[in-house]
Amino acid sequence: MIFYVKKIMIVLLSIIFVIVINSVHSVFADNSTDSSGISIDTNALNHISTKDSKYQVHVQAVARNTEGQLIAITESTNGVYIPHKITDDGFDTSLGEKKIVTVAGIKYEKVQLSDSFKTRDSPGLLPIMVSGLWQIQICDELVSGQIGNPCANIFQVRTNQLVLDEDDSITVSWTILRAMN
Repeated sequence: MIFYVKKIMIVLLSIIFVIVINSVHSVFADNSTDSSGISIDTNALNHISTKDSKYQVHVQAVARNTEGQLIAITESTNGVYIPHKITDDGFDTSLGEKKIVTVAGIKYEKVQLSDSFKTRDSPGLLPIMVSGLWQIQICDELVSGQIGNPCANIFQVRTNQLVLDEDDSITVSWTILRAMN
């Protein structure tokens, strides 16, 4: 009986957390300046949907327990990106080897990335709730020189939230396509 109450509480808390997170909106100023005093249009740094854009993204998060047994898989193709030169530059220089693929008669440059981590490396109470917001962040002189900040989250994708135990691991795999001109 206590087992079921714990599970119900976890589900209810997860639902409340998602509702609260989705009700918070980011705020950007219309203009700011970089370190040299040059005006930057920060509206260009707002994320826009990859739907009907030159970018297509797919993210899959796979959770496994300490024995390597599958716990959960969640995935999404509903991503956002920054419609700015830093995204193209980051795609060109920082995301690794590209392959040319054709999907539905359209040629794309394709990049695949993967990263794994253990939940015990993430601070928090047990069980650990993983928010389901996955980001690709670029931090280098390229970004700093263009927007005045050292880092930019050029791609973001939301998946379902995961609830894991302390020693579980997560592998997040990205596939990003950019239409070729």
